[in-house]
Amino acid sequence: MRVAFIGDSHVACLAEALRDHPDPPHRVFAAPRLDLREVRFEDERLVVSSDRARRPMERLSGASEIRYEEHDAIVWVGSVLGRLRPPSFRDGGRYHLPRRAADAVDAPGVDVEWIDDRLFRRALGAGVVGRLTRFGELGARAHRPVVAVPRPYLARRSDRVAVAGPVAEFLRDEWEDLVRSTAVSQGVGVVLQPEETVVDVLYSGDQWSRGSVGLAGSTHDDDDVDHLNGDYGAILLKHVLSSI
Repeated sequence: MRVAFIGDSHVACLAEALRDHPDPPHRVFAAPRLDLREVRFEDERLVVSSDRARRPMERLSGASEIRYEEHDAIVWVGSVLGRLRPPSFRDGGRYHLPRRAADAVDAPGVDVEWIDDRLFRRALGAGVVGRLTRFGELGARAHRPVVAVPRPYLARRSDRVAVAGPVAEFLRDEWEDLVRSTAVSQGVGVVLQPEETVVDVLYSGDQWSRGSVGLAGSTHDDDDVDHLNGDYGAILLKHVLSSI
């Protein structure tokens, strides 16, 4: 099985892991901050159409288009399908949640403003539904499986304060359910962050962040909490390949 991995800087952890898996020859197509609006789906190929993304992708990956016939599956990583950022739905010290979250926030010091459930779901899925729908269109054109991999959670540093546990659990469960159900409705696969790499519900373990590299291979600064490393990439790769 030959897989085309496409995405933004979060593809780098998979690119590191793929060095240990040269056969079959999977391909990585990446550009910093790649946006779905910069990509065009044609009958025989996916084309990166903007100069801003095409030039770095050609420099980093050697090509800026994916010919469907050359690959058995397409995996889109990061960029267009973001993460649930802690502390989501929080304005100052107040959370904005639907009333069905009452059990999750029944704790001292948790300030809540109740909002309509439809408004909550709309905010929770901002961008998710439309983007997964586009991936469904890609699968229909390519006649290949398409898998979406959201960005990983921010790395947990010792000086960072986690979101209140029950609230974080409620938000994560709601977001993951929305992503999964939307993906199924569009015929798209989705691989969420492997549970063994998650701490405090909405964070990545610090060990998965240290030593992460960029698309060009340079190591990120120690204070980078956005990108994860090749060890994380190896775990993610197993989950992705087993999902196809």
